[in-house]
Amino acid sequence: MDLENKYLHCREYDGHPVIDKLNRVAYFKYASKFYFVIYNEEGAVKLRSEGFSNYETRDIQLSEVLRFVNGEESYNVVCNGDLYIRILKNDQGREIGRSCLENNAMAGIYTQSVHLREALFDSDIASRATDKETNYLNCNYYIGHPVSDKQNKVAFFRHHGRYYFVIYYADGRVRLRSEGFNDSKGRESDLKEALRYLDDKDQYAVIRDGDQQVRILLNKEGKEVGRTCPEKLNK
Repeated sequence: MDLENKYLHCREYDGHPVIDKLNRVAYFKYASKFYFVIYNEEGAVKLRSEGFSNYETRDIQLSEVLRFVNGEESYNVVCNGDLYIRILKNDQGREIGRSCLENNAMAGIYTQSVHLREALFDSDIASRATDKETNYLNCNYYIGHPVSDKQNKVAFFRHHGRYYFVIYYADGRVRLRSEGFNDSKGRESDLKEALRYLDDKDQYAVIRDGDQQVRILLNKEGKEVGRTCPEKLNK
């Protein structure tokens, strides 16, 4: 399931009576699901919950959220130009809440700007990008393979029966890595798209975790076709 579908549109979290004034928490029920919302000092939505089948599960999740909600290191940030969603995770890396789509005029300091459609960002990238990393190998596995396409600096390799490609910079560093494919046909299809959009900065989305970022290359239909290794942010 698309994780964003577990959340309501942000307008549904507005204006509920605050039960916990210290933490600015409100509860509500919508279509037989139980939700909580945490507001900021101005009364805007700071963090929203997914829907739960009972209030006991909701309250357990809220208890965990309150442990981590004020720790900036507990958030992943999925950016789209000056727009972003902050995803709160617990110490096991499980998502336990997310912000609404926010605008930050200073976002360019922390991440490269991209100009994908907001609808694509909200329903696709934000809900899938942080989970898709499991389809990729650790960056160490992409280093040092023989280059088959010298013009584009592309190398192919196999690992545990899966097919991969990697695109290098001129100095041999990994520029873009692929996920693993069941066959060479799938790999070549994504490589074709990756080479097409590789130099188009507008086709990259960014996920940020602490002081690092990973840039995600998307084709015009919003399909991910590769991602960088983790990069240190220049703050």
